[in-house]
Amino acid sequence: MRTVPYFFSMAILTILIIGASGLIAQVIVLRELLVSFYGNELTLGIILANWMLLEAGGVYFLGRLVDRVKEKYGLMVFLQLVFVWGFVYAVYLARTFKSFSGAFFGQGLSLASIYFWSFLVMLAIGFSHGGLFAVCCRVFQRKLDQPHLGIGKVYTWETIGSILAGGLLTYILIPFFNSFQLVQLVALANLAIAFLCVLPVKDRVLKFCFGVVLTASLVFFIWFNPSRLQDKSLSRQYKSEEIVDYRNSIYANIVVTRNSRQDVLFYNGIPEITVPDPDISSIEEFGHLPLLFSTHPRKVLLAGSGLGGLIQEILKHPISKLDYLEIDPQILEALKSVDFGYIARELSDPRLKIINEDCRHFLQNSREKYDLILLGSIGPSDLVSNRLFTQEFFSSAKKHLEDEGIISLRLNGSLTYLSRQLRDLNFSIINSLKANFENVRVIPGDLNLILGSDSTTIFLGPDEISRRIQLSGLQTKTLVPAYLRLRMDKQWLEWFNNASLEATQKKNRDFTPIALFQSLLIWNRQFSPFAAGIFESLSRFNLLKASFVIIGIFLLSLFASKNTRINKSGNLGLVYCLGATGFWGMMVNLELVFGFQVSFGYVYKTLGLLIAVFMSGIALSSAAARRISIRGQGLKYLRTTEAAMVIFSIIISLAISRGIAYSSVGLMIYILMFFVGGLFLGFEFVLCALLYRQNSFNSGNVGGMLYSADLIGGCIAGFLGGIWLLPILGIWGCGLVLSLLKATSFVLLKKYK
Repeated sequence: MRTVPYFFSMAILTILIIGASGLIAQVIVLRELLVSFYGNELTLGIILANWMLLEAGGVYFLGRLVDRVKEKYGLMVFLQLVFVWGFVYAVYLARTFKSFSGAFFGQGLSLASIYFWSFLVMLAIGFSHGGLFAVCCRVFQRKLDQPHLGIGKVYTWETIGSILAGGLLTYILIPFFNSFQLVQLVALANLAIAFLCVLPVKDRVLKFCFGVVLTASLVFFIWFNPSRLQDKSLSRQYKSEEIVDYRNSIYANIVVTRNSRQDVLFYNGIPEITVPDPDISSIEEFGHLPLLFSTHPRKVLLAGSGLGGLIQEILKHPISKLDYLEIDPQILEALKSVDFGYIARELSDPRLKIINEDCRHFLQNSREKYDLILLGSIGPSDLVSNRLFTQEFFSSAKKHLEDEGIISLRLNGSLTYLSRQLRDLNFSIINSLKANFENVRVIPGDLNLILGSDSTTIFLGPDEISRRIQLSGLQTKTLVPAYLRLRMDKQWLEWFNNASLEATQKKNRDFTPIALFQSLLIWNRQFSPFAAGIFESLSRFNLLKASFVIIGIFLLSLFASKNTRINKSGNLGLVYCLGATGFWGMMVNLELVFGFQVSFGYVYKTLGLLIAVFMSGIALSSAAARRISIRGQGLKYLRTTEAAMVIFSIIISLAISRGIAYSSVGLMIYILMFFVGGLFLGFEFVLCALLYRQNSFNSGNVGGMLYSADLIGGCIAGFLGGIWLLPILGIWGCGLVLSLLKATSFVLLKKYK
């Protein structure tokens, strides 16, 4: 009588740890890959598509294998060992794969390389973790004869473990532990559970072998020195650089390296600050010219990228106040590991006020007005930086400028050749500025200096700027009269305007980030010309063409469903439905991550929590679907769900595109949308599987066919959604596409018998 409570307790504990371990491994590896891929969230779709592929492959293949294996607990122990050692391998490889591939740190990767390496990095942990879930369903369901723990409860307990891990990761583990310390914690927890799973193994030889391997692994991880592997992997990741400081903030990964006498701070793998020798020409231009165009500037707002020389140049002017916005306080802490030099002088000035807050949120909650607003980032490289180069942001910034106030920013340019991508990147942002300011001036160069204002003072000539420099007594190394006349020569502006006659008329918007898409095209043209050519042709894609593609696929599926030779089992409608659902689920996830990043600006911080919420919706709806289908209402509920997904696609896009306010209420709205999206996904998969099985003569084909459909849809959305569909069609356009897609699957289900 005591065996059931024992196995019940062991089952709950095992599933909780497996669920928590899977989410921790997924998030940690995602974060490490984002550093190697330079923090661009739009690559998340590719990485998540690979994770989904591997998890589902493990569930399917090992789920079929477990019934043929005599020692099922032995298989569970083996998979836990694969997962534990695979986690070590995944984190190490995520950091060092460039050294194996011949690439150097700082070199960009093509989309094909990102897909390949993310798949290889996650291969062991994704496949084994999916297999562990399948084995748990079989082992504990059989052992307990389903009185206490059915498949639905396996989903539920694993989800609880994932949710707990998501909260712990976000607020406790990531800020205070490095990746290999977290690997150690996960390994010890899984090995402890594995010892409990060895006890029911009947084969004495197998039990002894597992005992030896587990003991050796446990001893290794107890004596394991995370700092040693941490240092070794970082030294390979940052070749020939001495690691001075390494830390994970809730926003990003921060590393300070030293080479000879030069220190560099990397933020998510991107060099941000150089000490003690910054780019003098760049910081002098941006630190002085906007202020010299202004009449008696007193209050200045600088958003990001100011430490390391720019602040020092701005403070040479007789201003009364400089508010510097830097969302991540850990940047300043990391800089304490280097010789401060002029950074220390910058920070000691009483006119400087450092505010650790996102620029958009600060402007939303502030009533302060400024003479100048300077944007430190050089153009949009990811969703976070794109938020400061949109029509919506410029509208908000204008409300915080004095009547003759100026907003200034920099974009990549050229004085020799403007490619179509570089031209459209610049003009999509210039168009957004012109929608808010009466006057916009471009000073072309390798870095285009762009000014927006309702005042005409931004059109002052080089002689007047030289006179103002002389009167103010500014000491500069590059801004001499001859250089200023060359830099502001009218011929360059004429050349820039002539080169841009066919530039885009579109504006860069929060939820249609055209400039970011052009930035991705430039990146791909540099590192993968073939992929860039494909995406350039896709840039002409629009909502009408997307609708024709979906309708064409639907008509082909409708024809095939009526052809008995093609549709032998009569289940093609279900396969199409689940393929569309896989695409829908991934796109909804990407839409929500996209919208959350725009509204809140820190998806890196809450990634674990958001994934856990989405998974909880999948788990709970899966359990509910099993109960509903028993009552013979599967097809009815599936059709109702399809109709609801059509409506939800519109609701979610409307909610995001209208802009969800940065607040606790806004956060709850996003969490609710993540949860509901997961509910639809889990509900449909289980119902389709049960309905398919009713009509299939070979039940062994059920899982393979449905998993294939789901994965093909999800992988296509993961690969194309974040880097193409969302930037081109925008949130609202993608919502209409998803709504049309689910409408076609709803119609096809009407033909299902």
